[in-house]
Amino acid sequence: MIDLDNFKRLNDEHGHAKGDAVLRDVAGQLVSSLRPSDVVARYGGEELIVILPNCGLDDAAVKAEMLRMRVEGLSDVHGVPVSASFGVAAVPETSTTAADVIPMADSALYVAKKKGKNCIARADRRAGRDDKAAPRLAVTG
Repeated sequence: MIDLDNFKRLNDEHGHAKGDAVLRDVAGQLVSSLRPSDVVARYGGEELIVILPNCGLDDAAVKAEMLRMRVEGLSDVHGVPVSASFGVAAVPETSTTAADVIPMADSALYVAKKKGKNCIARADRRAGRDDKAAPRLAVTG
């Protein structure tokens, strides 16, 4: 789960055209950084969701940090501060089913916001999960 930080302020201070341009460029950064099997979707407002099939929690967190840095890099391009907070969750490490993973990622996102924004936070692992059994994603780029 991804939420652009202070997006309302960006729209209020620089106009909706600037906000739309930032949102388009954030989506471009995300899509260009992922595998063809991954999915990026607008979840609502300035919230986005990234689905990484066959990706464990640790690798998803590494990927989220890389994406966070790419989003932050748009600050120079747009001449305004651009950053995002990320909440990371995964089946089966943090969630029992695919239906559970979104609320877990959303809760982790709020932890990232409370930590000061422009960071990632992971959902808590479920008790008894064996990390070695988790699917693996090769992180590149």
